[in-house]
Amino acid sequence: MSSKRILSCLAVIAATAFSATTAFAVQSLDTYIVRDAGVGPLDNKVPFDQAALEKILPEGVTFQPQTVELEGAAPYTVLRVSRGKNLLLELESNGDRKKPRVTGITVFTQRIADARGARVKARLSSLYHYGEKPDCIPGAGRYTGRIFCTAPKLDHVIYIFGGKKPAEDGVLPPPTEIANWRLIAIMWSAT
Repeated sequence: MSSKRILSCLAVIAATAFSATTAFAVQSLDTYIVRDAGVGPLDNKVPFDQAALEKILPEGVTFQPQTVELEGAAPYTVLRVSRGKNLLLELESNGDRKKPRVTGITVFTQRIADARGARVKARLSSLYHYGEKPDCIPGAGRYTGRIFCTAPKLDHVIYIFGGKKPAEDGVLPPPTEIANWRLIAIMWSAT
């Protein structure tokens, strides 16, 4: 996945939304896996609607809509999914007012791994094996100071890394510096 692909995924994730319903078997978050098709039972067929999501996600999670404002873009709403004070997921929509669907999911908890076993807090250097070179770009907007890197062998998954010293705006730190950066989130995009 190229930097152009990362930007395309990020552009689609930045949308708006609300309403609809669906029922799926409720699974424990610990069984969720981030794959190209989605995160656990969540994919781009799932309505972006709190009532529908309550039927899919485990009991005890809470939802908080939050408006995200980025320079040069229309504000959009995300649903932040938490358990207690711990942010687990952030869900984004395709922005369709008639049939909004989940088209972006950002995982902030160590309880959910991707298809390769990567979990939040892993070091960048531990996620890319011999011969795999991370394709990264500097973060922007609310992710300024972070970097976005493609997940190896996954077309719809992006890793978000952060370091002790944030990256300068628009600047990708050298590989030796980011090798020890930690995974702060795993992002899935339907596109």
